[in-house]
Amino acid sequence: MPVGFKFSKIVVIESLEPDDVKTGLQISDFIKVELAKTHQTLPVDYITCWSAIEFTELLNQIAIDATQGVTPIIHIECHGDPTDGLEFENGSTLSWEDLAGKLKPINIATKFNLLVLVSACFGAYFTQMIKAHKPSPCWGVIAPTDSVVPYEIRSGFHAFYLKFLETWDLGFAITSLRKVPINTGQWFAKPAESLFDEVVMNYLESWCTKSKSYMRVAELKAEMRSMGTPHQGMTVIKKNLRQLNSNLLEKYFSIYFSCDEIPENAVRFTSVKESLNSRIQTLRSSGKFLV
Repeated sequence: MPVGFKFSKIVVIESLEPDDVKTGLQISDFIKVELAKTHQTLPVDYITCWSAIEFTELLNQIAIDATQGVTPIIHIECHGDPTDGLEFENGSTLSWEDLAGKLKPINIATKFNLLVLVSACFGAYFTQMIKAHKPSPCWGVIAPTDSVVPYEIRSGFHAFYLKFLETWDLGFAITSLRKVPINTGQWFAKPAESLFDEVVMNYLESWCTKSKSYMRVAELKAEMRSMGTPHQGMTVIKKNLRQLNSNLLEKYFSIYFSCDEIPENAVRFTSVKESLNSRIQTLRSSGKFLV
C-alpha cells in the first residue's frame, strides 16, 4: 500500500478549452486500462467543469462525500497562471489561496489523507499557500513548477500512474515521474511533512538569527515606548522573544496538522516534530540564534 496516506478512489477534474488536448480524459482512460490489466478495482471518476464556480461546487460535494468515508486522490487538469491561479474553460479563475481554502475541509474530512495533483502550468505555485501557521490544505502535492505542454503532462502522469498502480508505492511513482523530461521547470512532489519542515526551518534560519532578533527587540522596545507601555529592559524583552520562539514549533505543529480536528495526527506526524526539535536544539547551541 502507499506509504504515508490512504485513498479509496481517484477523481480527475478537467476544465480545458474546446480546442485543447483533453489530457484529463486521456489520463483517466489510461488509469482505467491499467487497472483492468491487473484486475484491480478502484473507482476512477472523470468530471468536466466549465467555470471556477462549478469547480468549487464539485470540491464542496467531494468534501461532503469525504465526511461519508470517501477518500479521493484529486487530479486537476486545467490551465494555470503563477499570479491568477487556476484558469477554467470559460476564462474564470480561482486563486491559489482560494484553492487551498476549498481543499482544506476535504483534507480534514479524509483525516489528512488528501493527495492533490495540480496538472496545470505553474501548478506548484499552489504550495506558496501552505503556511506553518495555517492548517495544511492537503497531505501532499504533485505539480509542474513552470509552463508545460500537453504531451509533457500526458507522458509525465502516465509514467507516474503506471508505476503507482504497479507498486502502490508513491516514492517509486514520483521517481518515474521525475524521469520524464520537461522543457521548463521541473516536477514538484512533496508531502505535507516535508513542506512543514522547510517552512519552519526557513523561518528560524532567516528571521531568528541574533542580529535579526536584536533588530526585532529594538523595534518592540520602540513600539512599547510610543504606546506608553511600562519600560522593559532589553534583557526581559529578549527573554520573552526567546520564549515565544521556543513555543513556536508546538503551536504551529498543532495548527498545521489540524490536531484539534484530527487528534491522532499528534502521533502520526510526531517524527516531524522530533526531527525539528533536534535541529532547533542545534541552532540554539550554536549561539547564533535566539530560539
